[in-house]
Amino acid sequence: EPAFEVLSQKGNCQIPASDPATWPVTLETGGDGQMQIRLSHAGELRLREDSRVVWLGLKEFRVEQGLVGFRVASNTTSATRILFPQGEIRRASGILVIKAHPLLTRIGCVKGVQQVFGSGPTERTLLPKKEVAAARAEISKEYLITDDLYFSWYW
Repeated sequence: EPAFEVLSQKGNCQIPASDPATWPVTLETGGDGQMQIRLSHAGELRLREDSRVVWLGLKEFRVEQGLVGFRVASNTTSATRILFPQGEIRRASGILVIKAHPLLTRIGCVKGVQQVFGSGPTERTLLPKKEVAAARAEISKEYLITDDLYFSWYW
């Protein structure tokens, strides 16, 4: 079974032509690009304009920049791990949106529960319709998700 299927794309997108034979694989959109990908392990990945994700392995990703959404099935047997510039999300499930920048990253939980870890000792459990901001090794307290992050999943 292929590792992914492109559901939609528009504008400038860099997508591997076929199944990744070796990891890592970089997925990238330009200033006018968007893509939506179904993952073979019961998930979905969406990239908005000017976004870059490095697919490190079947269930491991590094969001380097831009606005990226993940739908992760809660019934999967192994955890999905998502790295971002200031930390990582472990045991991701449901729908989450990440707006990544080297200085500040925002993580919003649309549905499900997310375990967010900073590069320091900070850890947060993110519930539905909540958001945190991460800078350096620290992660903010949870707050109500902002509209720009929440509705970016529904494009």
